Amino acid sequence: MRKYILAVLVAGIWVNISEFARAYAFMDSWSTHYTAMNVAYPPAEMKMWVWIVWGFLAAGVVAWLATKFDLLRTAGIAWISIFLLTTIAMLNIAFVPMDLALVELPWTFVEMLIAAFIARKILGDAGQ
Repeated sequence: MRKYILAVLVAGIWVNISEFARAYAFMDSWSTHYTAMNVAYPPAEMKMWVWIVWGFLAAGVVAWLATKFDLLRTAGIAWISIFLLTTIAMLNIAFVPMDLALVELPWTFVEMLIAAFIARKILGDAGQ
């Protein structure tokens, strides 16, 4: 259990760093897209603590998957369930522009791959 908690913490720190870097790197693109929809970006009601908790929850999913699957399956399942499906839904309602999604999806796959690598390294024998 200690290894699992450590895997979630370390992978969660990585996920949060990556998410904040991604948000910062694409801030102008997001702002332009939301301004065109008459919506402020970032929204005033956005709570940073919610995103931080989200990052650790995502890491928890990755760590759990790492106990069941190899590295690529762990990253792939996590990426599909956390990012790809959400992005498809957001594209459908125009909350994400296609050009941005095409850049961010590979970024998030690498993010999940590194999180899975971290989790599997910490979990050792417990991770498959």
